[in-house]
Amino acid sequence: MNSKSDYQSISTEVSCLIKQGRLHDALKQCDIAIFENKNELECYKAKTRVLNQLGLQSEVIDAWEQGIQNNRNDFTFYHSKVCALRKQKRYDEIIKCYDQGIMFNKNDPIFYAHKFVELEKQERLEEAIQVWELGIQNNKTDPFFYKQKVQALLQCYGETICQEKIAECWDLAIQNGNDNPFYIKSKVSALEKLEQWDEVIKCLNYGIHMHRQALIYYEDKANYLKKLNRLEEIIECWEEGIKNNPNNKLFYTKKIQALEDQEKIEQIIEEANHYISLFNDLIFYEAKTKCLFKQAKYEEIIQCWDYGIKNNDTTTTSSFYIKKIEALEIQGRWVDSIQCCDQGISKCFWNIEEIIKLKVHSLAQLNNFRKAQQYSRLINANQPQIFQN
Repeated sequence: MNSKSDYQSISTEVSCLIKQGRLHDALKQCDIAIFENKNELECYKAKTRVLNQLGLQSEVIDAWEQGIQNNRNDFTFYHSKVCALRKQKRYDEIIKCYDQGIMFNKNDPIFYAHKFVELEKQERLEEAIQVWELGIQNNKTDPFFYKQKVQALLQCYGETICQEKIAECWDLAIQNGNDNPFYIKSKVSALEKLEQWDEVIKCLNYGIHMHRQALIYYEDKANYLKKLNRLEEIIECWEEGIKNNPNNKLFYTKKIQALEDQEKIEQIIEEANHYISLFNDLIFYEAKTKCLFKQAKYEEIIQCWDYGIKNNDTTTTSSFYIKKIEALEIQGRWVDSIQCCDQGISKCFWNIEEIIKLKVHSLAQLNNFRKAQQYSRLINANQPQIFQN
């Protein structure tokens, strides 16, 4: 290939010959320029300009085809040929030109996109959809082509008519090995619009099977089951999550929440006891004590919080003291509440101010306003640590 300065020199010479009306000489010079600069678009533009002036319309198309053969991966040459074909109203050949581009550039979406637009202009809607189907066939793991087919379906047929085809598109994506959340959730969305609820659950089951640690599939499945009032299956869903993720506390929490929604009090207590032994987490103590409160088993509530205090160190135990104090206050056991406050103040490192506020409340309930005021002043002075010995 010549240098840029060489090409510019040839281009200047061609322009001079055109101005002189020496079109055939200009054409010969264009061929020399193309031979020496096969990738230079301007050489082909110059040649087609001469050919147009000579009235050789068919040769214009041939010139751009020459450019395509020398630059098979450069869309600008195809686009230039298409523009020439459009001027000559050779619309079928426009489609063939884009087909040629796709054949040489199977992974480049620009060729598919322009062919789709052209077919849409010609109102050849079925063929327009097929453009993206070919793109999918050639690019099975590229989400762009599936998205474009879905958009094309919506554009050509409208949302109410094409949901079945959209679901099939996302299903094909999944069959082609694309099993990430985007594809599965997209298929679920289409199936939901079709109200094909069993298929929705089936699709989410597939997501769970392929991604057993992914909470999102279990959550989506549980939400759909709730809409369908299939309550037992919600519990089974979270049991499966626990089975697949025995060390992930979140799945146990979700099962407890599902049991709470269904007010299965005895089962919550049983499950909470088991989960406390596994994780010793405050949330499971809370679930248990809520149920015990509904059963009016007040002493067992206190025993539950005592167990939590006993089994947690000083960095975490303040939350358990606070919960026990609140439970005692609900029961009107003000003296016991104050004693518990004192224990918490002496043993905890965190949330001391909160414990003291609870003590102030209990003192006030016993009409011990002088002492309650004393504690309140020290809290307001930001000196709650003075009570720790």
